[in-house]
Amino acid sequence: MAEAAVTFLLENVKKLMVERASLISGAERELKQLENDLELMNAFLIEHSDNQEKGLSSQSCNNVDLAEKVKELRLQLEPTFAKAMNNLNGPSQSVAGGSAATQGTSHHNILKKAAVVMRGDNVVGFADEEATLIKYLNEKTEQLDVISIVGMPGLGKTTLAYKIYRDTEIEFEFPVLIWVYVSQEFNVREVFLTILKKFTREDMSGRDDIELVQLVRSHLEKGRFLLFIDDVWTLEVWRQIEAALPKNNKLGKVLITSRHERVAKQTNRNREPHKLRFMTFDESWELLQLEVFGKGNTCPKEMEGLGQHIARQCGGVPLAVVVIGGTLIEKRLDKREWEKVSDSVSSYVQEDRRTTNIISLSYNKLPHNLKDCFLYLGMFPEDTEISAWNLTRLWIAEGFIQQKPGRSLEEVAEDNLGDLVARNLVMAEKTKANGDIKTCRVHDMIREFCQNEAASGKKNLFQEERQEMQGGEVRGRRGGFKLKTSPGDAPSSSSSTSS
Repeated sequence: MAEAAVTFLLENVKKLMVERASLISGAERELKQLENDLELMNAFLIEHSDNQEKGLSSQSCNNVDLAEKVKELRLQLEPTFAKAMNNLNGPSQSVAGGSAATQGTSHHNILKKAAVVMRGDNVVGFADEEATLIKYLNEKTEQLDVISIVGMPGLGKTTLAYKIYRDTEIEFEFPVLIWVYVSQEFNVREVFLTILKKFTREDMSGRDDIELVQLVRSHLEKGRFLLFIDDVWTLEVWRQIEAALPKNNKLGKVLITSRHERVAKQTNRNREPHKLRFMTFDESWELLQLEVFGKGNTCPKEMEGLGQHIARQCGGVPLAVVVIGGTLIEKRLDKREWEKVSDSVSSYVQEDRRTTNIISLSYNKLPHNLKDCFLYLGMFPEDTEISAWNLTRLWIAEGFIQQKPGRSLEEVAEDNLGDLVARNLVMAEKTKANGDIKTCRVHDMIREFCQNEAASGKKNLFQEERQEMQGGEVRGRRGGFKLKTSPGDAPSSSSSTSS
């Protein structure tokens, strides 16, 4: 994930220096230094990642050496970044609720927040989603109110939350606004220290955990505040943060983003998580034009048909649109090159490190028993509506489902499917009257990841039990297992065109 964050920030620093020259007067030298530091860090991280994938081990790639190099680069980068951003946004702009140069500020926070800031001008769509969430934030409640945004990787949860964070109405309504990014290497002390930086310049890093909890609660229980917590992965993470939140402060609001619906539901049992929708075609097309041609420009008429076809194939996922936009910029206005992209949109999207890494985060968080079940979804054709009955029986036939006391294999398999849906890696297409999943679907971006990961040298999951899709039937080689329909009404997996 580190190289993805660095690459993303590097691209936007370069874009900023070219397109926003008038805004960076006086900070050119600092931004150039930042660019050089990021180039160095990015090259190192990519090399290390490639060596890891190849199984190479050398003195330059061991963990101790990696940690030392990254630490050294981080120390070089932080003051430069802080000074440059200070010139751009003024002295009041902070990172994760505190100064970027303040001791203890997370490197993850800097990269994450900076990436969002740099892309602020290219936020398209979701006006209705923003309005709904702002309405929730303005509602009166009898205790601390927690609102959650959930959705699949790359759908724009963080971007939407940050758009609200910068909304003038929200800034007026909430005197205290705090942004916290929960990194993969979660450290609850870092979260508490980030919050405290909003209230004091005193160095609190010497305080113990109990003192930090008490200090955070004492500051937040006094008045109106809005705390943004970005990327909450597990219920354990939430429970640790929740311990410091004043439940009796009915003026306080907390807005979290999460990929896991079950985690989001536990943060507030009185309010359902807000499930972020996919972009409409019009929003996707607008964003693609903005990415390729810049603000105020539109696609030439002769390329419009191809461009719209490409936008439609992104499946309403902003990350996919942004990635394809970058690809089309490189192709310029060459119709043949655009046609090549149009023929293989999902492949181009998956080749980008940002896409791979953002889905890998979710994949790596899966329990071992779910990983093979998830990757198996890559065996279904594009745009397939998959019968849940067929899928769970195929998992059983392949040996992916392990017996649990008091539960049948079928029940365990159905639980696994429900878990993947809750993690927003699989979409429930149709449900039965009792709420059980009848059919499901996988976004092309996710499907492409599953195929690549399953076929990789590390995994090679289906080398011996390759599935065949023939005549609408799904056949498994193991034991000649064959499925067409479930007893009753479960249809065979069928291909359909997405709207």
